[in-house]
Amino acid sequence: MAFIRWIIGFIITVAIATFAAMNLQHVDVVFNPLDEEQTISLPLYVIMMGSLVLGFVFGGLTVWFNEGKNRREKRKAKKEVKSLEKTVHELKENRFVVPPTTDIKETKGSVLISGH
Repeated sequence: MAFIRWIIGFIITVAIATFAAMNLQHVDVVFNPLDEEQTISLPLYVIMMGSLVLGFVFGGLTVWFNEGKNRREKRKAKKEVKSLEKTVHELKENRFVVPPTTDIKETKGSVLISGH
């Protein structure tokens, strides 16, 4: 499986390098539509790769914020499971311990429990 990931990574790297090598021409980028004199001249591949990176980061942050509720519920469930496992362990240790205030008497096939 790791070999397949290396192959796919290599193919993507070659595609990105080819894209960058074929798009070296500079493009003017205008950030203020009211003042067209404020431009930055950047290679086309820098603009495209920057857009991809910003989209990736923005998408990742969106997913991270949207999944916050699920992460919180998972932490709560883990704490509850730990608490229940501790209770089960304690009950298993004290399985044969009879509380001192209870007497168990057998009478003709039935058990009578009386407290003091």
